[in-house]
Amino acid sequence: MEKPYAVLEKIVKPTEKSPEDENMEVDVNQSISDSQILDSTVAIEHKSRQKTEYLVKAIVKKKLIFRARPKPIIAANLMKY
Repeated sequence: MEKPYAVLEKIVKPTEKSPEDENMEVDVNQSISDSQILDSTVAIEHKSRQKTEYLVKAIVKKKLIFRARPKPIIAANLMKY
């Protein structure tokens, strides 16, 4: 292989709440006007976003080439022996 490549695992985590976000929830409960409710709704949607991380599981440096395609292992064949 010319370049090695990485095997990645995608991890999706919800974002953590900060103290400012908790104060925003109080404002949501106390808001009366339509514009305040709309602003609070947008803030709540913003808080519910998820954080995406990628974890490197392996780095592949060599490529294995077989002469023929490997045969599958079938449980029925193993019982004959």
